[in-house]
Amino acid sequence: MLYDVITTLKTYLCLILGYAFSVTLAGAFKAWVAKKSGDYTADHAGFLTLDPLVHVDFVGMIVLLMTGFGWGREVPVNIYNIYAPRRTMKVLNVYYSSTFIHILLGVTAVLLLAGLRVLQVAYLGPSVVGSTLNLVLQASLGVNIFLAMLRFIQSSIDLIFMHVIERHPEYGMYIQLGSLVATLMLLLFLGKQIQMLFAHITLMLSAVILNFFA
Repeated sequence: MLYDVITTLKTYLCLILGYAFSVTLAGAFKAWVAKKSGDYTADHAGFLTLDPLVHVDFVGMIVLLMTGFGWGREVPVNIYNIYAPRRTMKVLNVYYSSTFIHILLGVTAVLLLAGLRVLQVAYLGPSVVGSTLNLVLQASLGVNIFLAMLRFIQSSIDLIFMHVIERHPEYGMYIQLGSLVATLMLLLFLGKQIQMLFAHITLMLSAVILNFFA
């Protein structure tokens, strides 16, 4: 009984660590890209920081612990502050910057999981540190897969309605909220299947690397 409680707490802790690291890095990166593109809104709001307390959405974190799906705080962006030249490209860079970071973190987790598997088989063997690190990387992979999908779909919906937001900025908050809800509803139906797909890809990649070093 005590072992099960400790295992559950360990799993939750690893999930929170993977979540906090991912949303912090993605939020700070989006704020930095927006600033480089001419929009200082996120910077002035304090999002250009690596402080997890700024980027963690506590409602999103609670939902994460309950369902396995969560989200970080929305980084404010004002597209009126983004000007030519190459305004369209700048806007796309800002909107999809979070998606890029989550994909990058997911790929990194896959590679680290494969590398850890190689080290465990060849040198380390089973250990508490190795199993804990493996759990953290698996949690990070799952979180980043979900957040990459969430931010990609959400950003795409926001861009579709970008002209509406530009003409009627008073509707911007409602459109962003609607896109978040619509995205979450979609991922509730498809998220598990996509996560399982990436899990199989991880196992296949690990097997390939193991055979290469065998």
